[in-house]
Amino acid sequence: MHDHVMKWSSAHPGLIIFLLDQSGSMTQPYVNNESRSEFACKALNVLIDDIINRNSSGFKIKDRCHIAVIGYNHNVSCLLSGYLSEIEQMDVPEYEDNVPMWIKPIYEDGATNMKAAFEMAKDIVEKWIVTCPDKPAPVIINISDGHPYYNQLDLENCIKQTEAVVEQIKALNTKDGKVSIFNIMIGNGCDVIKFPLNDEACDNAESRFLFNISTIVPESYRKEAESKYGVVCEQGARGVIYQANDTDLVSFIR
Repeated sequence: MHDHVMKWSSAHPGLIIFLLDQSGSMTQPYVNNESRSEFACKALNVLIDDIINRNSSGFKIKDRCHIAVIGYNHNVSCLLSGYLSEIEQMDVPEYEDNVPMWIKPIYEDGATNMKAAFEMAKDIVEKWIVTCPDKPAPVIINISDGHPYYNQLDLENCIKQTEAVVEQIKALNTKDGKVSIFNIMIGNGCDVIKFPLNDEACDNAESRFLFNISTIVPESYRKEAESKYGVVCEQGARGVIYQANDTDLVSFIR
């Protein structure tokens, strides 16, 4: 299989799906008097705004990618979906710095049904592959602050069931290669694990789980991560950061 060599363009737009944890723990304080949810939402909104601006020529927006954002707690819902020009035209509130607030933070408690979020992502990817067979391989980025927890199941079952869905996504083929799945776990910035080569660096169930549900970083992405963001990302490394601080979160999403 190719290693994601197709260039994203108006003729060949890519698909990027963000999975956003909206469980109760995301209401915990993070930085600058913001909760994890507030910070993650702002980072995501800024990124989407930046992608639109970078793909604008005068008043014309080049639809080089389709973005979907799936939020998950005990329920799972698609919070945003569309090509860049469609997203840009949405009537949404704005932050003080005029960045649109497409994704809003949560303030209530809830579970972490990551499994159902990946199931929704799988449906979107499968439809995309059928309707857009000649497009670049899709990318999934999961932003969470913990392990899956839903339906009052124990951790082991939640992990097994979620891993099983991700394995189905990993088995999907496109002309541009496999789907890329990246995971970032928001944490306190201590004991950070970045782009591990193997699971020996992962010393607990949570970090091992994130390693297992992440794919190897494609060579094209790996080189960009190293050159643009100064990230050490060796060949064969998995696309995961565990216990990320605010800077890690922003640069990882980019």
